[in-house]
Amino acid sequence: MNELVLLKIIVNRVKIIELNKRMVPSYDFFAHSFFWKKVDIILSDLLWFIGVFLIVYIICFFLYIFKKGKKYNPEKVPWEVAFIVLRYKIDMRKVNYLKMINIISIMMSFNIALVFVLTFKIIKNIYVGMFVGAFLLLIVSILFLNILGNYYVRKGLVKNGNKKN
Repeated sequence: MNELVLLKIIVNRVKIIELNKRMVPSYDFFAHSFFWKKVDIILSDLLWFIGVFLIVYIICFFLYIFKKGKKYNPEKVPWEVAFIVLRYKIDMRKVNYLKMINIISIMMSFNIALVFVLTFKIIKNIYVGMFVGAFLLLIVSILFLNILGNYYVRKGLVKNGNKKN
């Protein structure tokens, strides 16, 4: 008999606790509101961007430094350096080559991460996304390399004076 009374008391206590939980305002409403869902999506995309950026930056920097060399050699330069030197007639004796490689590594990492996150966020089909991403990456890379080339021209690091030949 004593055990039965104890069991009823425990069951009643559980019911009271459950009722009290329902009476307290739930914070789940605030956690799952529209604003916080958008913030969560933005933060997850930002984490993807930062992760891709860091991985690509490390790979680019070490490939450019260890594979192409620490000093400027016209036969062993990355295509980005060759593009800037040929298009803007940059005098490589005036330019710090390692600094240029570091800037190009940062720019290309930013380009790849940006195109990767935007392309695969918008386009769900992987094959179409790869095609569109490659096209966008080419356009964005040339755009950023032109900005870097104009920077070197404004600094006066071109052959034969301060202006583009």
